[in-house]
Amino acid sequence: MDVAFGTVWEAVAARLPDATAVCEPGARWTFAEFDDRASRLATALESAWIHRRS
Repeated sequence: MDVAFGTVWEAVAARLPDATAVCEPGARWTFAEFDDRASRLATALESAWIHRRS
């Protein structure tokens, strides 16, 4: 089974949106928050003509 990390991350974010995904002293992000930030970054990079290789 060949599954991309992003696909797994999105599935976890959809299933457990309020669970803690990343935490460090003084900050905590849920899977939903982290997934949203990652999506916005991907959109910004794509609009700047930075594409992933197929």
